[in-house]
Amino acid sequence: MKPQRVFMVVVITGLFLVASEPALAKGDFEFVLSGGGLLRPVTVSSGDIYAAVHGEVWSPGVPPAALRGQAYALDYYDINGGGRRSYNGRWLYYPAAGGALIEDPAPAPIGIGQIRWERFSPAFQDVLNRAIYSRSSTPGSLGFGLGLVAVLLTSAVLLSRKRSRLLVA
Repeated sequence: MKPQRVFMVVVITGLFLVASEPALAKGDFEFVLSGGGLLRPVTVSSGDIYAAVHGEVWSPGVPPAALRGQAYALDYYDINGGGRRSYNGRWLYYPAAGGALIEDPAPAPIGIGQIRWERFSPAFQDVLNRAIYSRSSTPGSLGFGLGLVAVLLTSAVLLSRKRSRLLVA
């Protein structure tokens, strides 16, 4: 192989590796999770992830033969200077499979396979799952809180009526 070709292969491979490097090495980002039984979207910031995950967050992997179970949409945003978000794509997170299917993967350089599946580290899955399950329980907590308020208000009204009858008599 000619030295020029070897150089071009090394440059293209290096550019691809830099472009596919996890966002942790590039700066701030966030995932917005939705679907899968969530009543409203949940945001997981890079700060949440930096605090809990030490080491690898995700890496390319081979997708499982069959994807089963609940799936959540992960809209992936980079945070630019000034706090502006730029959309970076959508992944479909399958907690049971331990990773995400990339819905619209970026084009890969010629001769290099396109990344379609990201395998998540257990620590990163834990961050995502805690965010999902903390939001999934919100409707029950909200219902309990509203029920408690209704019971207290009803009790207050009944007690005030009883007191007004005693004052009249």
